[in-house]
Amino acid sequence: MKKALLITFYLISIIENPVFSQTNSSKFQHLSYDELKRHYFEVVKTNTEKRELADLYIKKGIKENNRIKIARGYYYTAILFYENNPEKAITYLDSVIKYSKNNPDKSFPLSGYREKAYMLRKLYKYEEAIENYMLAEKLAKKTNLNFYYKVRLDIAALKSEELSQTEEALPIYRECYNYYKTKNTKSTEYGYCYNQTLFALADAYKTLHNTDSTTYYNQLGYNNSSQTNKEESKYLFVLNEGANLILKKKYKIAIDSITKALPKMIQYNNNINTIATYYYLGKAYEGLNNKSEAFRNYIRVDSVYQKTKEIYPEFIDGYNFLINHYKSTGNQKLELKYLNILRSIDSTHQIRYRNLNKIITKKYEIPELIANKVTTIQSLKGKNRIATWIISFLTVFALVLSIYLFSQRKQKIKYKKRFEKIIAEYKSVKSQNSDCETIAQNIENKTENNDISKTVINQILTKLQKFETKKEFLVPDISLQSLSEKFETNTSYLSKIINEYKGKNFVQYINSLRIDYAIKTLQEKSKLRNYSISALANEFGFNTSDSFSKAFFKQTGIKPSFFIKELNENENIENQ
Repeated sequence: MKKALLITFYLISIIENPVFSQTNSSKFQHLSYDELKRHYFEVVKTNTEKRELADLYIKKGIKENNRIKIARGYYYTAILFYENNPEKAITYLDSVIKYSKNNPDKSFPLSGYREKAYMLRKLYKYEEAIENYMLAEKLAKKTNLNFYYKVRLDIAALKSEELSQTEEALPIYRECYNYYKTKNTKSTEYGYCYNQTLFALADAYKTLHNTDSTTYYNQLGYNNSSQTNKEESKYLFVLNEGANLILKKKYKIAIDSITKALPKMIQYNNNINTIATYYYLGKAYEGLNNKSEAFRNYIRVDSVYQKTKEIYPEFIDGYNFLINHYKSTGNQKLELKYLNILRSIDSTHQIRYRNLNKIITKKYEIPELIANKVTTIQSLKGKNRIATWIISFLTVFALVLSIYLFSQRKQKIKYKKRFEKIIAEYKSVKSQNSDCETIAQNIENKTENNDISKTVINQILTKLQKFETKKEFLVPDISLQSLSEKFETNTSYLSKIINEYKGKNFVQYINSLRIDYAIKTLQEKSKLRNYSISALANEFGFNTSDSFSKAFFKQTGIKPSFFIKELNENENIENQ
């Protein structure tokens, strides 16, 4: 829910920061800058008139050769395109930066860089967004401390939302909180940023399952929103606490909180948080084992998504519920429908994160390059010259394509051999002897110089064996600390024993168990192969599709998608 709600706070804060525009209309011609500004925000209602005012603001700035006024006029123009045309907004923000870059004041070009970064985030151009945030941060640190902390909030939000680096973002959120709590948090100047910081802290702690801290900051945010009559903000905290109560397994109270927030999200046309309310209601009813109500709310999640085509990764787990529901009822048509929706969402998110990490596929660049070359060639004069360019290009292209196809074929052969090796190994593996006698022998062989008693080692190894047998390694977010507490030992003993007797560190040990189980299960349960990589990651205990794919490749040398494809092909051959 963090991205959905923080964006809501961000948009509110933009509305609170005035902007302007200019016109050739005679009825506004005589107005001063301040009067233009007042008309823009308090008098005129249509975007057409606002654009006229912004244009007049620019015109006055040009006439007076006042570059900051010109920049401000372009800034006011840009705001008109924030919601529906971010690309056009960016062009006006570039003008803001252009006119104020060499003659900065307290607001510009800082606002230009920051707003441009936000528009780039809306377009999923994360690398460019980060560059603009960094430029704004560097300038603001010297000239405008209030603005500096706004940018710090933006950067922290980018870390926690797009990069899932919540722990790295948390110190920045606390830094901002320590700054804003010393200000007048009920004022317009600081109120929204303070509430945004409180929500960011609450949501970060919720992500880290620190439910008590989440409740603390949700309560602070709720109180401040109530005192300043910010109703939408108030119910965002109500919704967030409802989600937090689900983590506490207080499902009935959670439903009460979320149900109170729902009509407010609908009233404010807050579609993404309407999805959030339905999703968390579904999770709460799941917790109460009320499958019919859980089903009803997950269907509502999809209903809103189909209208808006906007959903965030944390809200897609409901699709797994729907898929399993229709699988259990034998309705293959609807099972496939929701599988396809989940795949589509997963594919969209994969593309967005590839943009963030600059992992850009070349699949569509070659046709574009050919089209550009053909256009260039056609503009040249003389048939012989055209032919020479075409032949040269096609020759080079054919050579490059041949090398690419050869390397792909070679890689496929290598992956095929690895696949066959995996299948052969898992067919030949026999159940390991894990009785007490074997454990005792292992202890005798390895504990001559060990500072842990044989009794403790024997106890922990026995508990690890039960842990593996019961497949408790599939529980998400398992940690060395949590497993140590479960085994009633300390992290040092458990870590040392896993290293010595399992030959791996803790993370490698858990991932190895999960991947072994994934390989075995994918071979035995063909229906699982229809799941998206994201759904499979959840099935096998991983938090993200990326972490699952990396762990799978590290252990096997092939990607899970290739492994599934080969399994299906082998099965088809056997059935012929």
